[in-house]
Amino acid sequence: MKIKMTQHQQVKNKLSFKQVQNLKLLEMPFERLKELSDQLIESNPLVEIDYERANSIKKSDFEEILQFASKKKTLKEVLLEQLSYSEIKNRSAAEYIIQSLDSNGYLQDSEEELMNILRLDCSEIAEIIKTIQTFTPAGVACRNLKECLLVQLCFVDHPYDPLAIQIVYNHLDLLAKNKLEEIAKNCNVSLKEVIRAKKHIQSLNPKPGSLYEMKVEYKIPEVFIEVEENEIKVYLTAQRPFFKVKQVESMLDEETKKYVQEKTQEAYKVIKGIDKRYDTMMKVVKELVLVQRDYFVKNDVLRPLTYQQVGSRIGLNPSTICRCVQDKYLFYNGECILLKDFFSIHVYDGKSQHEMMREIESLIHHEDKSMPYSDQMIVNLLKKKGIEISRRTVSKYREQLKIPIAKMRKDG
Repeated sequence: MKIKMTQHQQVKNKLSFKQVQNLKLLEMPFERLKELSDQLIESNPLVEIDYERANSIKKSDFEEILQFASKKKTLKEVLLEQLSYSEIKNRSAAEYIIQSLDSNGYLQDSEEELMNILRLDCSEIAEIIKTIQTFTPAGVACRNLKECLLVQLCFVDHPYDPLAIQIVYNHLDLLAKNKLEEIAKNCNVSLKEVIRAKKHIQSLNPKPGSLYEMKVEYKIPEVFIEVEENEIKVYLTAQRPFFKVKQVESMLDEETKKYVQEKTQEAYKVIKGIDKRYDTMMKVVKELVLVQRDYFVKNDVLRPLTYQQVGSRIGLNPSTICRCVQDKYLFYNGECILLKDFFSIHVYDGKSQHEMMREIESLIHHEDKSMPYSDQMIVNLLKKKGIEISRRTVSKYREQLKIPIAKMRKDG
C-alpha cells in the first residue's frame, strides 16, 4: 500500500482576538456589561469614569424615575410590618409562619409540622394563621386555592357574595371546567347569576404573594425612541459606561513603565470595544426604525424583517445582528420591548409573526362568545384568507397573547 501525500490550499476566516472581544461585548446584556465595567474600574488603576461624556447624554423620563425608584418590599417584609402592630401574642411563632410561606403566599408546612416545630397546640396555631389571613394582601397563609379564594371573598372589600362563596366551596372543580349550567342547577339559581359570580371569582388573585417580588429585577433598556410630529428620535441610554485613561508621569522605572503600558493597552481595548458595541447597536436600531417606521408613527403592524435583510443594508453579518439584539431592550411608548421582537423569524404568505398574532387576536375578539373558535377553526378561517398556518402555531401564538382555550372563553 502506497501512501500519497498531497498539498492544497484552504482559506479559513479566523477571527482576531480583537474581533472575538468585540463580539463578546456586543452580545452581552446590559447587566453583564455593567458588571464588566465595575470590574474594569476595580482591577485597572488607570481607568476612571469619564463624567464629562456621561453627563452629556440626555436622560429619559424612564431613567430619571428608575434612578430614584426605591426597592419594592417583599411579601414577607410587608407581612412582618403588619405583624409589628397586630395583637398576636406569640410573635415568634407568627414570624416563623410568615417566613415559611412560599413566593405565592401559600402555607407549606402542615398543621402537625407547625405543632411539632413551634410546640403549640392545634387551636393556638389556627388562631395565629387566622390572624395572618386578615393581613394584606388578602388570601395569604392559606393551604390551597379554595381556602385562598374563600379568604378573599370574606375579607376583601367587596359586597358580600354568598353565591360566589358557595361556588368556590362546593363547585370549584365544575367552575374550572366552565360547567356553568351544572353549577346553576346544583345551586338552584339562574345561569345569569352564575356568570356574575364567576366574574367576581375571576377578579380574585389565586397567587396573592406574586404581587410582591421575591427578587427585584429591572429590564434596563439600552435604546430609547420618541416620536414627535412624525419624526422618530433614537438615542442611547444615559446609563451606558464612559471611561477615560489616566495620564501617568513619564519619570518611571522600567518595571513600573511596563506595568503602566500593559494596563493602558488593556484599558483602551475594552473602552474601544464598548464604544464599538454602542456604535453597532445604534446602526442596527436606526435601520430597524427605518424599516418599521409605520409601527412607530402610525401604530401599524410590524413588517416582516430578517437579520439577513438588515445585515445586507448596513454591511454586517446576520450573526452580528443577532448578537446585537439578543437580550437587549428598547423603550418606546411606555414599555420595554426586546429588540429581537422587531424581527420576524417566521413569515406566512408575506405576513410577519406580529401580523399573524394580530389576525388571531382579531378573530377571537370578534367571535360569538356562545360558540368561540377552537384553534382548528382559526386555522380554517385563516386558510380562507389565503394564509397557511398549523394548528400548533395558532395555539402557541394564542398562548403568547394570554388568550385561554375556546372552552374557557365560552359564556353560558
